[in-house]
Amino acid sequence: MITIDHVEIVRIKKANVAGVGSDLVAVFDAIVGPFRLRNGQIRRRHADGELFAQTPGRGSGSNADSAGINMRHCPEREWVCAKVLEAYRNV
Repeated sequence: MITIDHVEIVRIKKANVAGVGSDLVAVFDAIVGPFRLRNGQIRRRHADGELFAQTPGRGSGSNADSAGINMRHCPEREWVCAKVLEAYRNV
């Protein structure tokens, strides 16, 4: 079992891309414990204007931009997303 005890946001880049249901407002890379997440997204929900973070999916092995891991079922996912949103608000 791997313990995730820190999150380091290594890149946040603001964006402005309209979407269905939510708009992309930034992309991020983060180091989460021993793993690196690439191309996560920070989005603004149309319904209530609330910001939320999405961790990237695993992607295909041949994709150079692949995140390599998937946090969908990771119990620390909400904690990581909260840290990302905190960093975004301080940019």
